Amino acid sequence: MGNVINMFAVALVVILFAAINSQVITVRLFFWQVDSPLVLIIAVAFAIGFVVGAMQLIPGFWKHRAKSKESSKALSALEKERDSLKEHSVALESKVHQLSSKDDSSST
Repeated sequence: MGNVINMFAVALVVILFAAINSQVITVRLFFWQVDSPLVLIIAVAFAIGFVVGAMQLIPGFWKHRAKSKESSKALSALEKERDSLKEHSVALESKVHQLSSKDDSSST
């Protein structure tokens, strides 16, 4: 419920921002010129910034994802080794118990 309220609050702020900044401005870049509402120029600049930022994050994301997979495989191998060692430990404890039982019965 809180997320819905937050989404409506953000939508309201965006609508108010668009209504306040509806005047048309001219943007010039070298020989290129465009007349557009200020809110549209700001939205396009924000979108371009978002895309550039996301492109900066993608290589790190893939690197960490690959490292996570390697770590998961190593963890799985270590868990198998631990289980194997536990089984071996139980078997050795059983042999020790058997040997100590034989020693007790032969000494009496």
